[in-house]
Amino acid sequence: MGRPLAARRHTGERRVCLGLLGLLAGLGAGLGAGLGAGLGGGCDRPRPSPTPPAGATAAKPESVLERARAARRAGDRAGAEAAYAELLRNAPTHPGASLEFGGWLVELGRSHEAEPLLRHATQLAPDDGAAHAALGELLAQKGEADGAVASLERAVSLQVDPYYSTWIALARSAAQLGDRPRRAAEAYRLASACHAASAPRRAADDLVEAARQFRNADDAHAARAALEAALQLQPDHSQAQAELARLQ
Repeated sequence: MGRPLAARRHTGERRVCLGLLGLLAGLGAGLGAGLGAGLGGGCDRPRPSPTPPAGATAAKPESVLERARAARRAGDRAGAEAAYAELLRNAPTHPGASLEFGGWLVELGRSHEAEPLLRHATQLAPDDGAAHAALGELLAQKGEADGAVASLERAVSLQVDPYYSTWIALARSAAQLGDRPRRAAEAYRLASACHAASAPRRAADDLVEAARQFRNADDAHAARAALEAALQLQPDHSQAQAELARLQ
């Protein structure tokens, strides 16, 4: 008799994982000296993908991408990873593939695997604000404030309407650096605007943080304005009340 289904599934997922690790190793090497065996290539141009067996043809990138998405919707992680790996192997410069795969890995808590993919995405599309935002938010989660701020500043300069997650990551990373309180305050204020109507409590919390950063920048007027705005959203916000009393 064959092995139980669970054992066969475990073996299949392990094979996909090992293949993914090889692919990511190639991406990591590519940041400095070519994309390695998984994606193939030197600094100037990628090496052609290995020639497929006679009679075999590579699936169209969009169909592979849709297969990966369908697998994700079905909860088939191994299938999704296999499809993404196939896409990156056969079409390493496909727009959005590295970004989508990397973003999904972040959602799964696999940041160490996602980072080289997201860095690759910013290299492929240096003017794509979404790629820089994804990388910056990941670096912020890791506590790498310098890199996070650089990526996030690039993101907000390219995006027409950045997401809350981008503004709040920029605010917290800038605050962590400690030498740019005004920028942190402005980012907190812009983050609060994203939720002023839908989540006033969260918006008020962000305005209180903005006020603290404005105070660190010796701008009491801006700090007071942020706190007053917080109290307009949440009149019973005790922290806003306390911070405003300190400014009197």
